[in-house]
Amino acid sequence: MKTDFNLDEERKKALNEIEKNEKKLKYGIAGIALYEGIFLLLFIILADWSDRLHQLLFISAMLVYGTLGFGIVALGMFVKINIGRVLKAIETVAFSELND
Repeated sequence: MKTDFNLDEERKKALNEIEKNEKKLKYGIAGIALYEGIFLLLFIILADWSDRLHQLLFISAMLVYGTLGFGIVALGMFVKINIGRVLKAIETVAFSELND
């Protein structure tokens, strides 16, 4: 099957775009983590630890953050696996075109 475009060039463009978006994502996550970390530190400093309500709020917040953190890690692993599958499919198409 002949195509009008260079598959290697399109693959390079796609991989470069993925790399740019990955860098943006990492900077965004770092910024959000810094923002959340500042407020967590303020909560730890300003909380009255003798008050049971403040202790309960802290424990609840840590449970929510833990659940969200594990969910984000699982989602990241899922996306990474699927990106690997897509790249493998692209390689298979390129290899089959070389053999035709």
